[in-house]
Amino acid sequence: MGGVPKEVTNLIAPGIDITQFLLLNRETAQGTVTFTGPTSAHPATCQVPPGELWYVHVASCQTPVLPIGDTIALNLSYTTPLQFTWSDTVSAVGGARCSAFARDLWLPAGHAVGVRVMQCTTATSIDVEVRLAISRLRI
Repeated sequence: MGGVPKEVTNLIAPGIDITQFLLLNRETAQGTVTFTGPTSAHPATCQVPPGELWYVHVASCQTPVLPIGDTIALNLSYTTPLQFTWSDTVSAVGGARCSAFARDLWLPAGHAVGVRVMQCTTATSIDVEVRLAISRLRI
């Protein structure tokens, strides 16, 4: 009826790809994860609520400038009953930022985006910011 659909119902017949119309409305989701010392954690920062399906247009995670002597290696991951890596592993040393990017992923309800850290040598804690551009669909 001239608007962008907010809900996908059984009345929509397969055969015509309406994906481009469903993904017009974009919004952001974000979270922060704090790491201290060596770890390989996958903490979830942005979780898809029940009854929703998210299309992630682009996602990023980024550290602040690392103190001299610190190192980190990380990537974006999405959590399911198993952990899955979604971006390339990126590493950085003191005096630089570390950031990873990924795009184009469907996430069903209950799944979440997080950060996987394979190497973190620091005397303090490091905050990793996660930001997503998503289209939220109700199912």
